Order: sequence, then C-alpha cells, then structure tokens
Amino acid sequence: MAWLRRFGVYESTIEFGGQIKKRPAILVSPQWYIDKYDKWVLIVPCSAEWELYLTEPHFVFENNHPDFASTGFDRRCYAAFDRIVSIRTSDIGKLFGNIKGNLLQDFTRRLSFFLELEPDED
Repeated sequence: MAWLRRFGVYESTIEFGGQIKKRPAILVSPQWYIDKYDKWVLIVPCSAEWELYLTEPHFVFENNHPDFASTGFDRRCYAAFDRIVSIRTSDIGKLFGNIKGNLLQDFTRRLSFFLELEPDED
C-alpha cells in the first residue's frame, strides 16, 4: 500500500465481536510503524452492530450529519475507541471515504479525550 490517508475510512480485515472479517475502520496513526516483517498502522474499527454498542467508548456517525456523506458509510454506525488496534498495511483494502469538516473535529476531540490526550472539561 503506497499511500494511506489519516482519518480515511478503509476496508480492513480485523477481529470484532468474535469474528475476523472485513469491515470499515478509520486510520488514525499519522505514519507507518515498521517492524522486520511488515508495516503497521493504528485503526479504529467501525460497526453498525448496535448490540455491541457502548455509550462511553464509542463515537456515533449519524447519517443526518452534514459531513456524513464524505465518510463513505452507507448507514449510521459507530467507531469503537475501546477496540483501537494496530494492523498490517496488507490487511487494509479499498478507501471508502474520509472523515472531514465538523465531523472530523468532533471525532478527533472525542478520540483525544478517550486516549487522555487532553484534560477533562470539568
């Protein structure tokens, strides 16, 4: 994979909900991590399996948001911050879309808060 976009929504082969399958995921690492065998990136898996949804560690992409169309998602779904994982770039497939605009600001704010990269807003 020659070029990957940060905050791009990619088809990725990952484990989620006890199954290994292709599903959308958001690339969040700014660069590749290279080991002796492969290149790795950090991704946030996405799902529309609402029975696995948890309020606190997940970010919802509402299909009525003005920036939703740019994501490439075909329906309302969520990003599972509690399942952030590194995967090989060879497990990344086609680009569906990108997180943009106000949706990107909301997503990165929530991601930073979840990763404790910024202080609580108390």
